[in-house]
Amino acid sequence: MRILCLLILFYPLHAFSQQNSTSNGVSWGTHYMGGKIFIHTKKIHVDEPAYSSGIELSYNQQTTGTKDWHQRFGFPEASVNLFFSDYGSQQLGMAVGIYPAIQFRIVTSKRINWYYKFGGGIGFV
Repeated sequence: MRILCLLILFYPLHAFSQQNSTSNGVSWGTHYMGGKIFIHTKKIHVDEPAYSSGIELSYNQQTTGTKDWHQRFGFPEASVNLFFSDYGSQQLGMAVGIYPAIQFRIVTSKRINWYYKFGGGIGFV
């Protein structure tokens, strides 16, 4: 799993930031996430792993304003996402999931792209 994450992380991906005849508003993305799992109740009897990580692969389609709600909500992006996660311990294991989502921009500039994403799908732990 770690080798797969490293390969995907360092694989060069090109994201299209403008709509033109070659991209048609389509972009690909890779997102790495990492952090700590905190045991929040005494009912959970596992050791806390030192670090948990995940990687998400995304296929995004920019909305074009052909529908009324596109413009009303600031031209959000629709996406299909594949997620791999390693929870950092053999007790917790790993997970894989796929889900559709819609992503709304909060702040966009040359250096930052801050957004929120809603989605739901299926997974296997």
